[in-house]
Amino acid sequence: MELKGSFNVKDGVVESGKGNLSQVVKQLKDGWYKWVITKQYSDRSINQNAFYWGVFIPAEIEILKEEGYIFPNAEAVHEWNKDNFNRKCSVNIQTGEVYSYPASTAKENTVEFEEFLMRIRSTFLDNYNAALPYPNE
Repeated sequence: MELKGSFNVKDGVVESGKGNLSQVVKQLKDGWYKWVITKQYSDRSINQNAFYWGVFIPAEIEILKEEGYIFPNAEAVHEWNKDNFNRKCSVNIQTGEVYSYPASTAKENTVEFEEFLMRIRSTFLDNYNAALPYPNE
């Protein structure tokens, strides 16, 4: 059985949450249980999205053009970014074959999306000796 919920902590005190934890615990059978608390992050922000499409990708296009790569539009660069920097893996449960695919960035939270941008920045710095922008630069 897996139980999930969320809550907000402010100054070390639970401020609000979904569901009453003590009521959930009362439903459990006797035994040892393991629980994990992870920080929840917001979805990618409008500002992050605007920066990506309005500043980051245009900077990439210019650097790539200098390196001899021509992309027809920003959407093509975005697809290239996902293919090169946001691949996920899956396994065929019958054969054990591992395959990878470019994953969407649409549902990434703010931290995941910044990690995606950092992978791109790192590659551009290593391969083209070019620094891609950060927000508020």
